[in-house]
Amino acid sequence: MTMTLLWVVGLVVLCGAGIFLYAAFTVKKLRSQLTQLEQKYQDLLDKPITDKLNEVKKMHLVGQSHQNFEELNAKYEKLMQEQNNMKADFEEIDSTIDRYSCIKHSKQFIAYLVERLHELNEQNDQLSHQLVSLKESEAENSKRVQASLDLLQSLQEEVKENSSSFGVALPEVQKQLDHVEATFDEVHQLNAQGDPLEACRLLTKAEKEVNAASQLFNAIPVLNEELSVTFTEQLEDLRDGYARLQQAQFHFPQEDGNLAEQLDQLASHMNQAQDSLKRCDIDIVQADNRSIKEEIEYLYDTMQREVDAQTYVETNKATLADFIEHAHKNNRQLSIELDHTSQAYVFHHNELGRVRVFQNEIDSLRHQNDIWNSEMLHHAAIYSQVQAFYKEAFTILEDIENQQVDMDKNITQMSKDYHLAEKAFDDFDFKMRFYKRYVEKYRLPGLPQDYLDYFFLVSEHIEELGAELAKIRVDTEKLNEYVQALQHEIHEVAKRTNQLINHAALAEQYMQYANRYRTTHDISPVINKSISLFKEYHYTESMNNIKLALEKIEPGAIDRIKSFYEQEHVDVD
Repeated sequence: MTMTLLWVVGLVVLCGAGIFLYAAFTVKKLRSQLTQLEQKYQDLLDKPITDKLNEVKKMHLVGQSHQNFEELNAKYEKLMQEQNNMKADFEEIDSTIDRYSCIKHSKQFIAYLVERLHELNEQNDQLSHQLVSLKESEAENSKRVQASLDLLQSLQEEVKENSSSFGVALPEVQKQLDHVEATFDEVHQLNAQGDPLEACRLLTKAEKEVNAASQLFNAIPVLNEELSVTFTEQLEDLRDGYARLQQAQFHFPQEDGNLAEQLDQLASHMNQAQDSLKRCDIDIVQADNRSIKEEIEYLYDTMQREVDAQTYVETNKATLADFIEHAHKNNRQLSIELDHTSQAYVFHHNELGRVRVFQNEIDSLRHQNDIWNSEMLHHAAIYSQVQAFYKEAFTILEDIENQQVDMDKNITQMSKDYHLAEKAFDDFDFKMRFYKRYVEKYRLPGLPQDYLDYFFLVSEHIEELGAELAKIRVDTEKLNEYVQALQHEIHEVAKRTNQLINHAALAEQYMQYANRYRTTHDISPVINKSISLFKEYHYTESMNNIKLALEKIEPGAIDRIKSFYEQEHVDVD
């Protein structure tokens, strides 16, 4: 009994010691976990979320950015409140964690703190990222706003330093700058008063205004320079130039209009452009300046055209008069030559009629030139019109002269052609008589009819040429046609004559050579046939007939006979 009791007591003591050791180990472990959690909590408190918030707060946010910041600030305050509440939680568990009776509660609380601390860290990181994004986004917006402010300041300095370059537009320019500056000031006031949406709307408007002002102010000095300096100087130069031309008694074509009125209109257009510039109506000023530039160029061109025309006229005045007189003399001489030549030669291109037309044109040019000379003498001429007449006159006179030269060459050529035809006629007649004697020398039994027909035809053509040469008025074009045709025909007669004589001579030699084979070969019928053909004046057929038979009996004989004949014989030409 006693032993049993002792064992029970010992067992109870041992169990109590085990429970105590377990509890002590668990408390120590919980304390270690709590220490780690407290360090993480401190790390959370040390994160620079507040600094980031303050950096964004200093950026004078407007519009949606300001609203976003307000939302993030509310999240921040809530996060800070929850972080502060966790401090009480740590104090509470710190006071109960050592109690063995609260071990279960402490485990649950530490598990809660782990989860809660994790949530707060995530919220902190998320808020930190949102603040960084907002800062970066607003930095771009601020840069854009600052760029607009810098541009505004630059425009203000430009207007201040170069006010004269804006001319009559300066008051309106200054007014627009003041308006843009006032809009930016209103943006800052609205933002300070807590109206970010209206501030954002006005900021966008201010940016558009300052950019529009920049484009406007960049254009104004150029337009003002054109109106106030360039165009003004050109207008003065045009007025002085027109006055000098009037003094020099220049006149202008009716289609050019009244230049004095156009100069007044130009001045009026420049004043209108100045009024538009004063109102800063840049599109209107730009259109006006383009129109004014065209008017100025037109007036310059119109005046310069008359000045250049006067120079041209004065330079070519004597030349034209000499040219007219030269053309007149040439035409008179050509008319005499044509009249004389027409008695001996036939014209085909109405040369006499054309010379009369030339004279009418020359007389008309002389008459018109006299009129212009009179008008220039009395200072009534329009030099551009005189210049146009001069250029047309030179063209007409050059054309007349070219045709006169061609006619003169034609007259000379007619005489040459006639004498050439005469010589050709003598040559043709001599050759035909020579061919006749040449053929007669060979004492042929007769001549082929086709040869005789062609010979007599060519002879008739030569007689026709002679008849043409004997006419009182000779047609040299017809003479040239006769000569050209007869040159070919005479060549053909020579060709046919050579063929006739050569074939007849070779036929005789082939037959003579073939006689040596009468006793040895049956060639007598062939020789007899060739003789018969020869007597009938068929010399070519006679030659070909005996040639074929002889070549069969003695190959190469034909070539030797022909070669020897050609060495001893010379064709006529």
